[in-house]
Amino acid sequence: MMNLTRILQKMNLTIQKRILQMMNLTIQKRILQMMILTIQKKILQKMNLIIQKIILQKMNLTIQKRILLMMNLTIQKRILQKMLQENRKGILLMVLQENRKKILQTIL
Repeated sequence: MMNLTRILQKMNLTIQKRILQMMNLTIQKRILQMMILTIQKKILQKMNLIIQKIILQKMNLTIQKRILLMMNLTIQKRILQKMLQENRKGILLMVLQENRKKILQTIL
């Protein structure tokens, strides 16, 4: 009888050990899964931030290009306007000189 109870106790102990091991394994699995999820989230967040930075940089570059183009265009317009004014002045001076010559020739 004593022997049988000891055997049963030992069996009970081994069963308890196995149950504990299995429980331990499932807990470890859950912990690992949670750790993996948090790591994935962090990686995704960092990737997201990097992508956002790249997009912002590209947007910044295109905006800067547009601003430079617009500035270039306004500068070109101003230069052309000044050139036109100078040309008009030159043409008017030439016409005045020609008119003076003709008037002087007719007088003389």
